Order: sequence, then C-alpha cells, then structure tokens
Amino acid sequence: MYPEINLCQVADRDIIAVKIKENDEKPVFFKTHAFKRVGRTNQRISTSEIRKLAREERKRLCFDVQICKEASLDDSDEERVKWYLEKRAEIRRVKKPEEMDFETLLVNIRAAKEIDGKIKPTNAGILFFGRNPQRFILQSQLRLARFAGTTLTRDFLDFR
Repeated sequence: MYPEINLCQVADRDIIAVKIKENDEKPVFFKTHAFKRVGRTNQRISTSEIRKLAREERKRLCFDVQICKEASLDDSDEERVKWYLEKRAEIRRVKKPEEMDFETLLVNIRAAKEIDGKIKPTNAGILFFGRNPQRFILQSQLRLARFAGTTLTRDFLDFR
C-alpha cells in the first residue's frame, strides 16, 4: 500500500489529506483473515466466499485477455489486422467493419483493451497481430496441426 499524502488548506487551516488507492487484489488479507468492503465497513469473509472469489478470479485471469504491459499499439501490425478481417469475412461470413479507427477495431476484436484512458494490446492481440511477439512473450511460438476428417482426434495428418 502506497498512500498519496498531500497538504491542503481548508477554511484557512492546514489539513493533511491521505488518499489510498483501492487494492486490485481481492480479497484483502490482514492478520491471516480475509476482508471485503461493504459500505463503510470491513467484513470478514468466510472460507466458502474466498473459494468463490478464487473461481471468479481464475476466469478473469485468462492469459489471452490480459494486457501485454510492455507493448503499445505501435507494436501491432495494421496490415495483419486487415488481412484477418478479410479472411474472417470470407470464411466465417462476419461483416468487415467499415470506417472504424484502428484502436476501436482492436478493442472490438478483443485484441486490445482500454486501461486508464489508454488503449493497450492484450496478449492475444500481440500474439496474433504483433510485429514481433517474441519481444514481449519470449517463449511464444505457432504450432499447426492438420487432422483427418472434421473432428479433433489424435490422428494428425501433419504437425508443425
């Protein structure tokens, strides 16, 4: 916890204002107990509620939807995105968006998210559309498999 401390003047008096950012990680632990904020009070959380929060957090922490912190939109290749949209329209019959700026387009296809007023690429966005994904996700690689028939089996015709 890193509080922001400021000296303010209110009605000709000096006042110390302490601002503490809400903790992003929930629940908050103190002396081996978990707590949550309810109105103006801190309530202790039961074990079953901790498990429920853990399940919800697991869903929220999927790697592909997380922000790629070191990357910026400049690291995304606009030509790759255009190619993808054309192929998607051709194969899946999904209409290509008309007259949409690049940032909004990336957000719409979930290749980017807005964080603190800025659009940042997701890990999936960098892996699919990044100019150099290994710069940000070091062990990334593409593996392709071709199966016999239309169902997924362990019988590969080709694997690269």
